[in-house]
Amino acid sequence: MSVSLDKDKIKTYIISVLVPLVLGGLVGLVTSGSMRYDSLIQPPLAPPALLFPIAWTILYVLMGVSHGILKANRLSDNDTELVIVMTVCLYRRSKPAGLLQLPYTAWVLFATYLNLGVWILNR
Repeated sequence: MSVSLDKDKIKTYIISVLVPLVLGGLVGLVTSGSMRYDSLIQPPLAPPALLFPIAWTILYVLMGVSHGILKANRLSDNDTELVIVMTVCLYRRSKPAGLLQLPYTAWVLFATYLNLGVWILNR
């Protein structure tokens, strides 16, 4: 029984990681032609455009692993859409799942700074 359980957990992790990677990749392909990142005045600390797909790929993998932890251990529940609240909820159910979301939380806060800076500098 433990062998099938391990196979089920592996399948759960693979699906949990592949779904956000595939969907995120599709969104990236659809929107990549419409981005004018290099033509905008950037705020201090703005990374090069090349960093965004790398960062999002890492974040999608972390999100998938975090979801896999919850799903494989039957801890999954309907999570809220607010990133910080979601991270706290995940941490309460599974410390590793919650900790894996800290880079995403940091990235969203940094992206908020970047978006606000681009908006102010380019209006």
